[in-house]
Amino acid sequence: MRQLWIHIRHSVSSADRSLVPAAAGVVLFYAVLARAGIGCPIRFLSGISCAGCGMSRAWLSLLRGDFAAAAFYHPLFWLPPLAVLAWLLRGLLFRSWRTVLRFLKK
Repeated sequence: MRQLWIHIRHSVSSADRSLVPAAAGVVLFYAVLARAGIGCPIRFLSGISCAGCGMSRAWLSLLRGDFAAAAFYHPLFWLPPLAVLAWLLRGLLFRSWRTVLRFLKK
């Protein structure tokens, strides 16, 4: 586990690290909107739910431990953490994929 964490720390570039404050700002913005009772700005302005609306409800249900409701609100609620994990481990993944492809070529 320690080696995995070291790999993640070394694979994240300074350009990637500069995105952390922007991501934190977006999270803070949406937290303020949720606290104000607005929720999704697209739904608030247009009256139409966006694809992310179901994702938010799914994650809130998952945090409450209701897996069935999470799958009902958005069946792909599990995909964002998987994508983040793949992005963090991209160096290891690409290396292992190259090894598999070399093996399959033979």
